This record gives sequence, structure tokens and C-alpha cells, in this order.
Amino acid sequence: TLLQEGNLDYDEYFKDPAAPLPYGFIRSGGHVRTIYPLLPGLVAVPVYAAGLPFVRGHPEAPIVLEKITASLLVAGSALFVALALRRITVPALALGLAAVYAFGTSVWVVGSQALWQHTPSVFFTAMGLWAFASSPGARAGGWPAGLAMGLAVWSRPTNLVMSPAWAWLAWRRHPARLPGFAAAYLAGAVAPLVSNLILFGDPIGPYGMLLSQVGKDWTQWNPVISAMLKQPDWTFRWGETLTGLLISPNRGLLIYSPVLIFSLIGGWAAWRRMSVEAGGLFRA
Repeated sequence: TLLQEGNLDYDEYFKDPAAPLPYGFIRSGGHVRTIYPLLPGLVAVPVYAAGLPFVRGHPEAPIVLEKITASLLVAGSALFVALALRRITVPALALGLAAVYAFGTSVWVVGSQALWQHTPSVFFTAMGLWAFASSPGARAGGWPAGLAMGLAVWSRPTNLVMSPAWAWLAWRRHPARLPGFAAAYLAGAVAPLVSNLILFGDPIGPYGMLLSQVGKDWTQWNPVISAMLKQPDWTFRWGETLTGLLISPNRGLLIYSPVLIFSLIGGWAAWRRMSVEAGGLFRA
């Protein structure tokens, strides 16, 4: 829509204002908009701009270009993981651990298949870790890491919970880096608040709209989301939620990526025995 219409709405795809919208879209300010962050789509623009002339008219052109973008981001994240590990260990081990990340987790089999929020998220997070590991004595080294981590938040807002770990790592690696890191991180993390304010009139965007409508009839906006919001007990049960995320046969992290069990063990060992640099990267 940005390349062909020059805007950030989806009005051209949903011309009937009375028609229900599919999940992921809402009407706001007279326009149809996505409820998801903008950055995953924005990082795809160069690929779409370069590839669209070659696949124009093909019925699955958007999907093909989406998969290419996602694959490039995931491959880039594996490269940055390898480069970051190379700073703290021997080349063979760095390459082996990067291969474990790329093929032993769901980052390739899932992340490369579509532009999920976590696809650019892992790319920017890996870039930030590489920036942390590079040029440890440089005062200016904090801002590239901060910007990358901030863009990871824009890609997936829940990455905000990792902020204390990144701040601790910036401070322990080189205290002089912390101001640059913090400024660049805030710039990246504040960007979605500004875009949400412009597009939705609310800094937290569609999330604020959704939360304000819990328990109410939202059918006119989106029938799927309305059914979800009208649930009588729309609350988080932390124990049940954490158990499901970790070991649920349907989508449990440790079921689909059991190798991550060793990362917990390695992280604990790094916390206790390794250097500040290596330990900080593993903890993060």
C-alpha cells in the first residue's frame, strides 16, 4: 500500500464501510488500519520495491516477496549472532552456536516463513548484541546497539521487558556507552508511540483501543476481535500462561526448540563463571 498508494491505510482493500474486517484490521479515523506495528512492513519496502517489477501480476506476488524479506531478515540475524559470538569465542564454536540458533530453534522454520513481529525482532536484537560485542572500548559504541534494540521494540512491543537487561549490559560493558545507548534506544522505542499517535490518536495505538473496549460489543469494528473482548474473564493467569508457552504440545517453546534448555544451563554458568562480556551476552 505504501508503494502503490503512497499511504499507510488499507482502504483500497476494504471499500465497503459496513463489511466486517478480518482479524488484524480495524477502522480508525475513517480509515482501515492494521493493529500490528508498522516496522515489520516498513523493512519489507526495499525488497518489494526491487522485486515487484519481476512478479507484478502474479497472484501470489505479495506472499513471495514477504517470504523473501523474512528469509533475508532471519539469515541476517544468524549472521549477526555468529559475528557477536566470534568476539567472545573461537571461530569454530561461534559458527556452531550460530548454526544451533539458526536451525536448532524455530527461528528459521517459523520466522522465515512470514513477516511476523518476531522476524525483524530477532534481526534487530542480534544486530544489537553484535554491536555490544564490537569495539568494547569505544565510547560511541553504545548508540548502534541502543538503536538496534529500540527498533526491536518497534517490531515487537513486548521486547520492552528486556530493557533492564540491555541497560545493565551497556553499563557493565562500558559505563561511558550508557548515555548513547539510552538515547538511541529511546529514539527507536518512542518511534511507534509517535506513529500510533498520528495514525490512531493514541500513543499505544490499537492496543489502547482494544483495552478500552474489553467487555463491550465491538462487532462494528471487527467481529473476531469483538468475540475475544466479550469474554467474561479476559485476564492473565500467569502460571497457566507460562506453562503453556514453555511446554504446551501445541506451541510450547521448549517443545519446538528443546535445544533452548541448554541455553538456560549455559546462561547460569555464564552468570557465575564467565567474563563480564561473555556473561552479559549470554544473560541477555
